[in-house]
Amino acid sequence: MADDQPVNEGAEDKGVDGAEETKQPGGMKKWIIIGVAVLVLAVGGGGAWWFLVGKGGADSEKDTKKKASAGQTGETAGNKGQPSPFGSVFELDPFVVNLKSTEEDDGRRRYLKVEIEMEYSGEMLKAELDRRLPQLRDAVLMHLGTKTADELRDVQDKITLKNELLIKLNRLLINGKIKNIYFVDFIIQ
Repeated sequence: MADDQPVNEGAEDKGVDGAEETKQPGGMKKWIIIGVAVLVLAVGGGGAWWFLVGKGGADSEKDTKKKASAGQTGETAGNKGQPSPFGSVFELDPFVVNLKSTEEDDGRRRYLKVEIEMEYSGEMLKAELDRRLPQLRDAVLMHLGTKTADELRDVQDKITLKNELLIKLNRLLINGKIKNIYFVDFIIQ
């Protein structure tokens, strides 16, 4: 019987080892499946990010529409038809301005409501834009007040206004320049 006990213990050890050996490949399979799932999710997430952000998905379409509505394509001759890199955007609060009256207005007041976003590059300029916000808003308000409703009707007039504002605002800045101005909302009443 003493001989039976060691044999039983050995049999139990083999059973335990056998169970461990059976669990090990299953456990290894589980980790392989988890690893593959993580890899698939990472590649899928990276691909989605590249498509939406890097390649030019929904956000870039919005920017392209803004440029197109302003009469700009974002292409320059210097970079062989490639869109210029888009900088950071500084948003100004909406403006509501009394437009200059004309004889055709028959004494009625005309108003302009416009929302402006300015494209810039560089953190130093961002700090300066924050610091000089009252001066920037004043320059925009004063310039818009010199315009009549007729001077702001068609696309070419709006492009001219953008260029005038760009020159006027860049004269106020020291640490950089505003690259572009976007009219996000433009309503004459």
